[in-house]
Amino acid sequence: RSSDLSHQGELMLKKAIDETDRDIIKDPLTELRHLWDNLGEKINHRQHTLEAALLALGQFQHALAEVMSWLTHTEELLDSQRPISSDPKSIEVELAKHHVLKNDVLAHQNTVEIGRA
Repeated sequence: RSSDLSHQGELMLKKAIDETDRDIIKDPLTELRHLWDNLGEKINHRQHTLEAALLALGQFQHALAEVMSWLTHTEELLDSQRPISSDPKSIEVELAKHHVLKNDVLAHQNTVEIGRA
């Protein structure tokens, strides 16, 4: 392990008598620490990236489930509407309901269009 290797290197540094011997030990130790720290940073960055992706995916799946549920419900409402009668008042009531339904569909249009991009 890196900590064991660093510890061994430090012990060897203490035992080294001349500067050349110290440099032979110190330079690779410095490189080892640098590489180890760099690896740790990359691992942390990757973990944060994965966590952010998981969160975004969860939010997307939740929003998608809500839209799919709304679509199913809206389709059922449309399929269950009464046949058009010959009574003008009934037609006016059905037309008003239809306008409400159409406005609801239009209100969800941006959400669905974003999913197509």
